[in-house]
Amino acid sequence: MNELPSSTRTLADIALLYELSLAAGTSLDLRTNCRRFLTTLMARKNLSFAGVWLAREDWGETPGGGDPPYRLAFGLPEIRVRAQELPPSHGLLLRLERAGRAFASEPDAEELLSLFELDPSGSAAVFPLGPRGILALGSPRPGTFSAQRELRQLEGVVEKFAVSVEGCEAHARVVRAMQERHDAEEARARIQEELHHAQKLEAVGRLAGGIAHDFNNVLTGILGCAELLQAGATDETQAKLLDVVVNAAHNAAELTGQLLTFGRRALTQRHAVDLDRLVTDVAALLRRTVDPRIEIQLQVGIGDGLVVMGDPSQLQSALLNLGVNARDAIEGNGTIRITSERVEITEAATERGGAPSTPGIYGRVRVADSGQGMDDAVRARIFEPFFSTKGVGRGTGLGLAAVYGAVSGHDGSIAVHSEPGKGTRFDVLLPLVPAPEADDAPDGVAREGRGRVLVIDDDARARDASVYMAQHLGYEVDAVDGGAEGLTRIAAADPPFAAVLLDVRMAGLGGRETLRELRRHARELPVVVVTGFVDERELAEIRQLGIQGMLAKPFSLAELSTELAAAIGETEAGEREPPR
Repeated sequence: MNELPSSTRTLADIALLYELSLAAGTSLDLRTNCRRFLTTLMARKNLSFAGVWLAREDWGETPGGGDPPYRLAFGLPEIRVRAQELPPSHGLLLRLERAGRAFASEPDAEELLSLFELDPSGSAAVFPLGPRGILALGSPRPGTFSAQRELRQLEGVVEKFAVSVEGCEAHARVVRAMQERHDAEEARARIQEELHHAQKLEAVGRLAGGIAHDFNNVLTGILGCAELLQAGATDETQAKLLDVVVNAAHNAAELTGQLLTFGRRALTQRHAVDLDRLVTDVAALLRRTVDPRIEIQLQVGIGDGLVVMGDPSQLQSALLNLGVNARDAIEGNGTIRITSERVEITEAATERGGAPSTPGIYGRVRVADSGQGMDDAVRARIFEPFFSTKGVGRGTGLGLAAVYGAVSGHDGSIAVHSEPGKGTRFDVLLPLVPAPEADDAPDGVAREGRGRVLVIDDDARARDASVYMAQHLGYEVDAVDGGAEGLTRIAAADPPFAAVLLDVRMAGLGGRETLRELRRHARELPVVVVTGFVDERELAEIRQLGIQGMLAKPFSLAELSTELAAAIGETEAGEREPPR
């Protein structure tokens, strides 16, 4: 083949350089940019292979400060690539010949050549792409890269291609940064929404707690007086009517208890609770109340030592609410599956939604149903008080709100997973504690009392009921309607009082302030505090000041007798039916 005249050859070279320069920067997408440039270069130079390797950012700096290892970004044809990654190399501008005139190269030149499936008589060259990459070219013809003019031409084109590759990488970094910022903004918005939701629940909880406190004062009067009348009733009709009143008062107390539990202001009596036994009891209760077409499946490991510290009645009520909620979600045939097991919550797991904030060993109770499921809108509101998808008369909307409050009040967490038509699963996680040797829960039997008791309560209904109940138990009782008067009465008492029944939330001098003043002058006087609304910080201060007992309004005659007897130290008092 005759060689072109120099003028013609120069024009062809210029046209080729122009075409390759255009192909080098036609896209900000790295793969598209590489494909266009390498396709044009291979066609115009009759090459058998072309590949681009770029430095791996995730490997960090190379020990000793040498060149970094490389990862294949794009190659044509890709079947010619024997290795997706290259080791660190030095002296990147290498011209390598398998035949013909030898060219001085670095020690790893043969290793680089072995990556290409070339004809034994072919040749290859490697060019730098700035500080972050290399371009490898292969030709079936020996001597392709021998001519200095050819090398200079390729070097000029490769420099332009290197600039475009750096532009692609810079663009990719900007896109990644924008995506990361977008993800961070979404995460921040999600956290703000969760915070807003928590604040809304807290505000509603405070409102519910305040209402429950006032209502509990009314119930204390109703229940206390009804129990006293019930104890002295001789007429059968009168006794039945009083039974209705007492049962209605207990039902109302359960409702206010749900409000207080939701607001995490219920007075809890903490005991060691066998979680497996509790779950078994709840399943037994559900079997007696659900439609026979609904199968209750139970899987627990009785004796596995799943013990939590908490209020048994609150926990049982919470799990029963989940079971009833599952029952109501099923129409016709279906399944409710209840399981309990020991799980470990890691540090990483605490960052996920619905998980406890503290890593450790937890007992997990799972209640899953095959019901109709929930969409995202309903699922986002299920723990709100008074929100319900049930028909009128089928629920108060407090069930799941009370569950949420009870679980949170026991330092646990609750998560819900649900899709329309695919059922619902609730996961309750409660921190486990070592199993105790014994449980000394109160026996619920009224005890006869002796001594002088002072009742301090600013609500007349609750105060009068407390006086009548304590008198019925055998105590001599005085009563005042405020803390200031109570302190005066205690200071002037002769003989001194055996115990004080002190309401926590009172107008004027509150229960905490009254107790603080009392402890300055009468450190040994037994005090039983009474409350229908609990603030945890206030309660902690009250306990530090020193109390001998605590009652939640409304309380029964047996509960009052137990707390007063324990406070006064009448453990030797015999148990009998309340005096008539």
